[in-house]
Amino acid sequence: MGTNNKGKSNTASINSIRHGLQEHWMHLMHSRESKERRKIVYIPHEVADDSDYPIFGSNLSGLGSGRNWLVENGDTQLTKGEDWIEAMMEIMTDLMTFDRRDRTTTKDGKVKIYYKNRKVKDRQKLGKTDKKNRPETDLQRETIDLRPDHSRVIQLLIENGRKNDLLPILDEIRLEQIRIFEKIHPGRKVRSLGEHTDSGQYHLDHWHSGIEEVLVEDSCAIIEGQDGNEKILTEGKKKKVRLRQGFRNYGVGDGMASIDRHRGALEDEGKNAESIMGHAYKVLFINIKKAEKQNGEDPRDLALWRGVDQYVDMKLRTLDSDLCNKVRGEYVEWLEAGYDLGKLGIKEETLMQSKHKQRKMELDNLKSVVRFFLELILKIPGILQLIQSNETAKDQLNNLMTLVQPDKDPEVEAKKSKSKSKGVKPMAKPDPEVEM
Repeated sequence: MGTNNKGKSNTASINSIRHGLQEHWMHLMHSRESKERRKIVYIPHEVADDSDYPIFGSNLSGLGSGRNWLVENGDTQLTKGEDWIEAMMEIMTDLMTFDRRDRTTTKDGKVKIYYKNRKVKDRQKLGKTDKKNRPETDLQRETIDLRPDHSRVIQLLIENGRKNDLLPILDEIRLEQIRIFEKIHPGRKVRSLGEHTDSGQYHLDHWHSGIEEVLVEDSCAIIEGQDGNEKILTEGKKKKVRLRQGFRNYGVGDGMASIDRHRGALEDEGKNAESIMGHAYKVLFINIKKAEKQNGEDPRDLALWRGVDQYVDMKLRTLDSDLCNKVRGEYVEWLEAGYDLGKLGIKEETLMQSKHKQRKMELDNLKSVVRFFLELILKIPGILQLIQSNETAKDQLNNLMTLVQPDKDPEVEAKKSKSKSKGVKPMAKPDPEVEM
């Protein structure tokens, strides 16, 4: 089920930062659309229609209008309103460039190491393997929300007059989320946090980056061998550079992570999650195995959410274990009823839908193979001129190139359409070799 919505991850922009401040008018405007956004499930399967099923949400207004922090050297500094936005704009701009370690061959054939400063958005046109535009900055947002029963416990603790006891616990939860995130994503550091209390689920935006200033000693070094097995022939110079560790989620996606959270709550309550969730349970573990095989590691998003859920449950129980049991029981009843009514989970595919997916996969693979050989053919000297001299061959080449183009990203196409409507002159069409 496709969507243009960024889900729980997003790259920083002026608007996304403004949205990160709960009191900002842009956040208030987006919140009015939250009911529609809840209908979007980030999952590549046909999901159950829950449009007429009540949401297990919570009223967290007792916590206030949301707080924001800047993170420096491991310390979180509470920062208010426009000061936070201004600081975030500076961070976002600073993280638009980094230094990349590279190699060059000297005139006498030796291989030299050098560090080249480059933009994060290092190309305007999509490359052959690009599905969307390169981001402007390395600053990204990862939203971590609490499990619905945990948000409900927070609401009830406040209503029971225990807000003062709760706030230190939320501070500990906030710091633990940072620790878990940075452990799961080596090289990425949380730079800022934004608390949100108006969506029905308590959540924190974690703004993170993988650009860090370090001192290297191999600038201009002469080496032999490949990365990971290099031998330095001539020592290099010391130099301060800004290296970048890109963000890789290596996960199953937001939708599957939500399904896994259902499983976790059911099993915590001692229920048989497989029998309750049915097809969704089966699909969940198929996707987990697929992610493990593809990435060579356990899904990072599941590790993050499971770690957070376990820690939050433990901390809230120090305040009122009986209340946690009561609310979890209510949440599990909501899950059981939702799956029983077909309002939660994933719809089972019909035989026709399965065949259609298989056929689409086969066609995508075929397009990729044809595109590869077409690129080779077009590199033959003079072949393009020969084809273009024959109208029939020229038309067939154009048809073939159209057929083997990768599927277009809806978000990119929407931006192109918006640019055209504003009178922006479109980029010149690349030649056939580049277009492939």
